[in-house]
Amino acid sequence: GGFVGVDVFFVISGYLITGLLATELDARGSISFAAFFERRIRRLAPTLVLVLTVTLLLGWRYLSPIGGEQQGLAKSAIATVSIVSNIYFLKTTGGYFDNPAGEQPLLHAWSLSVEEQFYLVWPFILLLAYRRAQGFGLRPSGALTVTLLAIFVGSWVFCFLLTRTDAQSAFYLTPARAWEFALGGLIFLLLRRFERPRSWGGLLAAAGLMVIGLSVQ
Repeated sequence: GGFVGVDVFFVISGYLITGLLATELDARGSISFAAFFERRIRRLAPTLVLVLTVTLLLGWRYLSPIGGEQQGLAKSAIATVSIVSNIYFLKTTGGYFDNPAGEQPLLHAWSLSVEEQFYLVWPFILLLAYRRAQGFGLRPSGALTVTLLAIFVGSWVFCFLLTRTDAQSAFYLTPARAWEFALGGLIFLLLRRFERPRSWGGLLAAAGLMVIGLSVQ
């Protein structure tokens, strides 16, 4: 179920980040990029620094300096800090459970790079859609919905086709994951349009858990 867990996490992230940015757009008509990126750094950096420090120290103690083990760990740490570890591991490990992957203590950081790449582009996409809507006299919420729907469809089709020819690239690369972030954003925009009774909350949660359970099977 770990694979499904990452999928769910990306959808939740799309829901939360889209909600924050859409709310800011409604209130200010713009997005403070400095404040947005500052919040992301403050949330991620302390834990990331701790994990990298401990992992590098353990690697220095237990990995061999001969044969490329320590060098590989150092390269993966650099890729993680540079938010391209998903691309690095795609090129160096192949499949997530292939033998080379077992020698990569930071392999799990691939999903963090996907998340950070999402942070880099999402505010600009939503702001562009919002400004275009204003320029053409359209409803901003409608423009955001259409934009996210286009990303969802395009990315899902791309992921589906890529999975058939290069499953590892479909697993690691952000364009093949963008539909999950877009899905979370669409859920936020959809729920915001309706005044739903509190009783719906439990029903929706139960339905969501059931679907997740079926996906894990």
